[in-house]
Amino acid sequence: MPKKWIPEDMFVVGRRPDIPDDAVKSAARVVQILEVFDELQRPATVIEICKRLAYPQSSTSAILRTLVSMGLLHHDPRKRTFVPTRRVALFGSWIDGDLFGRSKLRRMMDILNEQTGAIVLLATRNGRNAKYIEIVQSNCARVAERSVHLTLGTERNLTRCAAGEVILAGLSDAEIRRVVTATNAWSAPDEIRFTHTEVMERIKQVRKQGYALSLPPKGPRTGCIAMALPSSDPTQPLTLAIGGPREMIEGETRRLTSLMRSAMRVFDFDGGIESYCQARVAGL
Repeated sequence: MPKKWIPEDMFVVGRRPDIPDDAVKSAARVVQILEVFDELQRPATVIEICKRLAYPQSSTSAILRTLVSMGLLHHDPRKRTFVPTRRVALFGSWIDGDLFGRSKLRRMMDILNEQTGAIVLLATRNGRNAKYIEIVQSNCARVAERSVHLTLGTERNLTRCAAGEVILAGLSDAEIRRVVTATNAWSAPDEIRFTHTEVMERIKQVRKQGYALSLPPKGPRTGCIAMALPSSDPTQPLTLAIGGPREMIEGETRRLTSLMRSAMRVFDFDGGIESYCQARVAGL
């Protein structure tokens, strides 16, 4: 169904109930702010949210900044608007799936999980990091006993993981340089730093082969293979990834990439990383 966005000058009827006296106000305000976006179905400014909820601008701005930092809202500094990220859309998708319908993305992830037994995850960009916004844990004893349980909401730097490299591959070279520079400037003394040249060498390979491959040093550790999912919103790129024991990811790379591409075609995610990268670099 097409979205029915509510114009800013729409006359609003009705009002939300007051926050109960025994409620934690900050928590209640977060919920009501998300309800406003659900009602509007479009980006909104701080001022508009304050007017609709009769909230002080200072506290509203603080809540919005917190939600942005947690990857739940996207902020457009040019338009000064906020809009929920796909992480919000995925909340509660597991409840009454038969009644409300599982998302197409989640169904595709479930099938890949059944086919491989490995961890299947969905990541998006959150500043300088890739944030894991949906995870299907390993369900195969052969894989799980040598794998890990990945925590939902985990963030990893874009330059240090396969999902991040896929996101970087969709950026212009100038944008990638800015990310690398900022990452190195804010990294802790004991964190690994990559030069712009080192990162670009890996990104060129990702763009050429259509996927990113992350293989840790030898040992019982988890490797990862990631590919881009075309997104209608370039500010919220999506990456599909499969994680499992290093030897599995390395030894079955061709099979895993084939399964991922087949799943995207079956669920009508057209184009893959090649068209995604072309569109992003062209500024489309």
